[in-house]
Amino acid sequence: PGKYTQVITYRGHSNERIDISFKYSAAFTKTISIRGRP
Repeated sequence: PGKYTQVITYRGHSNERIDISFKYSAAFTKTISIRGRP
């Protein structure tokens, strides 16, 4: 996640950064949820 955030920040757009960040966060949370539950 850190690397992705860095790349997004490097790109520049704040709106895009927030949108992509939220997308990655949701995907990461989903992965954790699925992994956490059997």
